[in-house]
This record gives sequence, C-alpha cells and structure tokens, in this order.
Amino acid sequence: MARFAVSLFALATALIVALADTANLGFLYNVYAFPDGDKAGHFALYGTLTLLVRLAIHRLQAEGRSTHTALKISFTVALVATLDEFSQLWLPARSADWLDLLGSWAGVAAGTSMAALIRGEACAGTSWWQVVAQLPH
Repeated sequence: MARFAVSLFALATALIVALADTANLGFLYNVYAFPDGDKAGHFALYGTLTLLVRLAIHRLQAEGRSTHTALKISFTVALVATLDEFSQLWLPARSADWLDLLGSWAGVAAGTSMAALIRGEACAGTSWWQVVAQLPH
C-alpha cells in the first residue's frame, strides 16, 4: 500500500511538473496564486515526496542502515529537485529561480525530519554532523 501511495504521488508530481513546463496548469495555478506561492508549492511537493518515499522505504531497509538510507533518499530527491529547477533554463514557459530551489531543498529537509520523527529515529541531542560522521568512509 505504501509503495502504491508513493508511486501515485510521484506520478502526480511528475504530471504537475509537466503541466507547469508547458504552461497548462489550469485550475492548479490558483492553488499557489499568492505571493511566493510557487516556493510553498516546491516545499510541499518535494517535502511530501521525500516523506512518503522515506516512510515506504523504511519497511524495506536492512536493520542498522536507516540513517544511510534516509540520507540517500534525501539526496536523490534533492538531486531531482535541482535537475527540475535547472531544466527550466531551457523551457520558455518556466523560469529558474534560486529561491524555488531553496524551497525544494527545505521541503526535502522537512520531509526527512518528519519521517525520522514518525519512525522514532530522531534522537534528542543528535546533531546532523553526528549523523554524517557515522557514515562509512
């Protein structure tokens, strides 16, 4: 069920990106037709995608590798968001914006954090650099 939800949301996200790329958002344009609404849209889309993928993958990961898997998922979604934003340089209906990219990255960070809290993986007093220091070299 979780994989189905992730697949459905990923498909919806791809559809929204494709519609935006061709300037055919229709009624979806009204969803974020407020100042900086596109940044909120980036945050919500990529944050939700990260959260859903992270929660779905949790069931498939090997014991003791949750931190590494979470970081791989986050970096992968952040890379997709980055490629999406930079692809807009060549699309006449779109315009690349650093703040949109920052909104996407913030969404990825929020989605990863929420998944860790939901799954009980967040430890009080653990800093991000402590998590990174545990990665294999």
